[in-house]
Amino acid sequence: MREKASAALDFIFSDIDPGAPGGAAALIVGDAVVATRTAGLAHPRRKEAWSLRTRARIASLSKPMAAQVILHLASAGRVALDARAGDYLDWLAPPQADVTLRHMLCMRSGLLEEFPLVYLAHGAGAESAHSLDQRLALIAAQTRLNFARGARTLYSNTGYTLLQCIAEAVSGQSFAALLDKIVFAPAHMTRSDFLARDVWAEGDLGVGHALRDETLQPLEYLAEATAAGGVASTVEDLVKWAAALRRDPVWPQMTAPGFAAGDYASGYGLGVERKRLSGLETFGHAGGLRGWASDFIHVPSLDATVILLANRNDLNWYERAREALCLAFDLAPDPGATPRLIARDAPPQAWRAHYVDVANGHGLALSGANGEIAYEGRRVPRAPDGDFIRTVGVEPIRMAFDAIGEDAPASVRFTEGEAQAHYRRADPEGADSAAIAGVYEADALPGCIAIARVGEGAVVQVGAAWPQAAPLALKPLHRAVWRAFAHAGSADDAPLDLHLFWPDLTDAPHIMEVTMTRLLRYPYRRVGCSAQAERFMRWSRTPAQHFGSGS
Repeated sequence: MREKASAALDFIFSDIDPGAPGGAAALIVGDAVVATRTAGLAHPRRKEAWSLRTRARIASLSKPMAAQVILHLASAGRVALDARAGDYLDWLAPPQADVTLRHMLCMRSGLLEEFPLVYLAHGAGAESAHSLDQRLALIAAQTRLNFARGARTLYSNTGYTLLQCIAEAVSGQSFAALLDKIVFAPAHMTRSDFLARDVWAEGDLGVGHALRDETLQPLEYLAEATAAGGVASTVEDLVKWAAALRRDPVWPQMTAPGFAAGDYASGYGLGVERKRLSGLETFGHAGGLRGWASDFIHVPSLDATVILLANRNDLNWYERAREALCLAFDLAPDPGATPRLIARDAPPQAWRAHYVDVANGHGLALSGANGEIAYEGRRVPRAPDGDFIRTVGVEPIRMAFDAIGEDAPASVRFTEGEAQAHYRRADPEGADSAAIAGVYEADALPGCIAIARVGEGAVVQVGAAWPQAAPLALKPLHRAVWRAFAHAGSADDAPLDLHLFWPDLTDAPHIMEVTMTRLLRYPYRRVGCSAQAERFMRWSRTPAQHFGSGS
């Protein structure tokens, strides 16, 4: 077992240059660590190599720890899982106030994702420095949900930010103190904490790196931390936590379905993802945050766990954690989770195309070759049932095409929480940038969206009246659906994906809806003309000409 486990970790780190950012991992069977591996530098400027004691941001792997806090408070009678958020936070108004703690824990709240709200309100400059008070003000101002509470599963950081507020309100303690008492101390985690704001490589914390302009560059997260992703830890401490967590009395609650099981592939327990790998059930959580990646995946039938931390976002670490399990235990490669084990290299691209769902104002960039699809640059081999399935990542997807050949298929049934039909975009007739240009505002957000013509095309600037980033090029997918897509350069780091949709461009051209990652059809109205939009962009740099793969 140890030999196979060691070889599995060798494989997932085999392409990490010793002088580049890297990571560390451990493979555990029962409570025994059977293999560990480190690779690359945690702090390249100081030439500090990764070790099992390197402190790293664990991003959304913080969420199971936050769930532990809430469930222990529930066991003590301080909160009730089926109580309304508004019962504890009087500043929340319906419909947000009516979402329950259980909805938030298992990602069925419908709450609007906080990070797109911050971007729409303040522009690109706010992504690194916004405060918790700013975020809570934006959340409190909202008067709608993405969908009725409990109606579907859709990941939401907002729910965990509100859970932190609730925990602090009922306990009278800071969330950092609650984590120390309920999570860190019982597991003897001596090098873990809840990070304060504006931390840049503090002490022995490594430095996150993101792919920018085809090179890995330091990129640190400076916004205020919340329960959604604020913990820093080490592989050594997370090994202790994984063992303590499985002995914690709340673990069975965390791994059980939060509501009716529904589609198991996209199921959540209370703070833990419920998925499958090569037919085996798995529990765990992953994280990704501006140059950092983390993963914790436990397979009960094997009593096996992988812990992984990395300080670079140009590789898909979540797939690699699952590769380690498949290789160590001779599991069949999983098309939705371990595409490299099916074919190490992606086949040369034979076709690429954009697809659009006009009814919902949404688009996809797809490419393919030799029976394999790439979805926004992420590999998705064909599953045994003929569909293309991706189970790693936040929302699992399934794609079924009308036909696959040398040319791009005409349509795709795309399921990510809800099924949608997308059709291949031809050159959109009547996609007139003059018809959509102008300045738009939303009732519950500061800032605005400005769209200006550039030749026959258009660019968009989002946020404050003094823009903090270059405008993004808009690409028409349909006369009423336009998209700005600035990929972050990796499969692990979510891109900026902005869809602008005019539900009735003929009779109501002033009404626009915005869709971003986990923010669905957010309403805007036009309040200014094209000339005002151009004045809005006067101080901007040259428009960024980013758009995802496809033509």
